[in-house]
Amino acid sequence: MTLAATTADSPAQASASWGGVLSMALCVAMLIASEFMPVSLLTPMAEGLRATEGQTGQAISISGLFAVAASMLVTTLAGRLNRKWVLVALTALMLLSLVLVAAAPSFAVLMTGRAVLGICIGGFWALATAVIMRLVPAADVPRALALMYGGQAIAAAFAAPIGSYLAGLFGWREVFWALTPIVAANLVWHVAALPSLPAAKRQDFGVMLRLLKRRSFLLGLIASMLSWGSAFTMFTYLRPFLERVTGADVTTLSGLLLVLGCAGFVGTWASGRFVKGNAAPILKLPALLMGGCTVGLLLLGGSPLAAGLLLTLWGAMNTAMSVIWMTWMSQNADEAPEAGGSLMVAAIQASILLGALVGGWLLDGLSIQATFIGSVVLAAAAVLLIGNGRKLLSSPEPPRPSPEPETIMSETLPDTSTSAASDMDRRRLVTLAGAGAVALAAPTFPTSAKAQTMPNAWDKTFPKSDKVDHRKVTFTNRFGITLAGDLYAPKGASGRLAALAVSGPFGAVKEQSSGLYAQTMAERGFVALAFDPSFTGESSGQPRNIASPDINTEDFSAAVDFLGLLPNVDRERIGMLGICGWGGMALGAAAIDKRVKAVAVSTMYDMTRVISKGYDDSLTAEQRTANLEQLGRQRWKDAEKGRPAYGPVMNELKGGEAKFLVDYHDYYRTPRGFHPRAVNSNASWAITSSLSFMKAPLLDNIAEIAPRPLLMVHGAEAHSRYFSETAYAAAAEPKELLIIPRASHTDLYDRVDVIPFDKLTDFFRRGLSA
Repeated sequence: MTLAATTADSPAQASASWGGVLSMALCVAMLIASEFMPVSLLTPMAEGLRATEGQTGQAISISGLFAVAASMLVTTLAGRLNRKWVLVALTALMLLSLVLVAAAPSFAVLMTGRAVLGICIGGFWALATAVIMRLVPAADVPRALALMYGGQAIAAAFAAPIGSYLAGLFGWREVFWALTPIVAANLVWHVAALPSLPAAKRQDFGVMLRLLKRRSFLLGLIASMLSWGSAFTMFTYLRPFLERVTGADVTTLSGLLLVLGCAGFVGTWASGRFVKGNAAPILKLPALLMGGCTVGLLLLGGSPLAAGLLLTLWGAMNTAMSVIWMTWMSQNADEAPEAGGSLMVAAIQASILLGALVGGWLLDGLSIQATFIGSVVLAAAAVLLIGNGRKLLSSPEPPRPSPEPETIMSETLPDTSTSAASDMDRRRLVTLAGAGAVALAAPTFPTSAKAQTMPNAWDKTFPKSDKVDHRKVTFTNRFGITLAGDLYAPKGASGRLAALAVSGPFGAVKEQSSGLYAQTMAERGFVALAFDPSFTGESSGQPRNIASPDINTEDFSAAVDFLGLLPNVDRERIGMLGICGWGGMALGAAAIDKRVKAVAVSTMYDMTRVISKGYDDSLTAEQRTANLEQLGRQRWKDAEKGRPAYGPVMNELKGGEAKFLVDYHDYYRTPRGFHPRAVNSNASWAITSSLSFMKAPLLDNIAEIAPRPLLMVHGAEAHSRYFSETAYAAAAEPKELLIIPRASHTDLYDRVDVIPFDKLTDFFRRGLSA
């Protein structure tokens, strides 16, 4: 089946447009019927056009070629057109396709009609999910999507058997003619029911290329193509098999196709209920089970009963396959779901086309059994490529360097959406709004403006080193906020040493990733200070859990103040090391604080860019305006109550989240990196915290870091890699960008076997040399 792609479009309508949702559901049903009904009509169509069944199957599948192109191009070619009229135009193309096929006097006209349908298929599926998300309020999106996909399930169940039965009574052309008035009514319904859907930003092909360069995503794309290719090599030529091998007449054939279609309801229900969390372990199930059913048909297909049972299993897994692979895509292209979805649609349509071509060639050249054997071979190749699924993940679970819990922190973004939107998939929020924003919860906060009393007991998420001395410290920034820190120094060291100010990730505390970095660099000869930013952790500041690019860059400079006054630190040899969102803060601070002699950042996020512009700068002017208007309304609410509002605790999973959100949960909400004082572990940001990030680009002056050395470290498979790449391009020499092979964003939080500590040590030794 086809797979819908998500598109970063404008926010949802203020009121639900359920009529528009229903018109979309009908359009889905007609698309599925138009695309796959010919499978049940292959034999009479071939006879009517005086062609072989193989040739006719290949002609029918030409729609896949045009669907591939349309899915890749629609958001670029139609990116600035109102999406309502794009959908109306695509539905008109479906109507034209049906007329051409029904009236086709020749093979060439049939192929033309199927090509037109392919444009409609690719274009529609590339836009469908995002359009649904704009038709209803955020809390109703899951119900609206289920309604739309209900049209797909109904068509998949009944189109083929009804088409087969009606063709036996009236002829195959009449079946296509019967669909035309329904599609024409659907077109009128679109015009009447769909609201205006202003255009979003055009698709950036560079994002697609970056995804394709990611080895895990490319392997997954190939594996999905093999899985769908296997399915449609068999499915396209199922009718000839049932007629020749099973000996099915029209009535039996219709019954078997109905069984196959109805099994799809079971597969849809089961996958929605049981496909949760990481999809990697079950990626091979579709190819394994469907390939096994095809083997069973080759061995037992002469029995209608056996064929019915095998088709029931095959049909259930066929619909589940879409859910399984869609979940994998959302988890492994989480930073660019529009691009990932477009690539998936293109890959699936290409596999449908290639499966039909290969199957038709085997049918005409050899036999129907050879076609089914070809399907089995493709399924086996998919199973072998997928294996246990780990190599298809952006960040396979690494071996732990220590039995104790380690440290990690995630860049969970500030959520500017309403509380009703909190039940939505967070990936969609991130995509739509730049999602920009800070997700929210209301833990119990201290009421004192002073730094909290700091326990002396070791409370870190990483093991204590016996090679360093450690003590708790406090210092004050220019705004009068008292900051809390952990100071690490190499044991037995003498004289004045080089020093590092360390912080991050965004929403983390010093007991997590920054502490691990600081302790490790202290083991290597540096005095290192990991500190909690203002308003978070053990640092002071009211209200709690807010962030500001101005105050937070000042926090870094205040850490330099503190280090420079220590008797064992050479104030002319102080550097900064920022992680994730605090990487961007470090670059912003170092650009203006000339006391900093070298700066390194690891898995860097530019928080001002992602909050104000969205991932890959996908936020439109309309979306930004809507976010700011919502934040303005929230300010009125906060002013009336005299305190800021917070939302749900961050990084809780409900199933189906993007891979990078699963990674964040696996760090912040598990013993690996959980800390009760961390925003990302046990709380959330104030809703209006994102306001200051919407107006203050951090990295405008990054070139002013020169001539001081700059090192940027990022994972090759990190969803955030583009932040470092664009920042590196804007920086001046001396600079270096180090890409760590096969590393994800969160791998650089606490994986001591991945973090390039040797490189960091060498960089700071040279950059902070006496």
